[in-house]
Amino acid sequence: MPLNGRVDLLSDRTTTTSLSVVPTTFSTNVVIVY
Repeated sequence: MPLNGRVDLLSDRTTTTSLSVVPTTFSTNVVIVY
């Protein structure tokens, strides 16, 4: 059970990081374009 919980936590963290990185990358690309 702890292993599964740890995997779920890692997945949640990865998803959160991806959601945080995408807007930052998009904003950076917009700044470069303009």
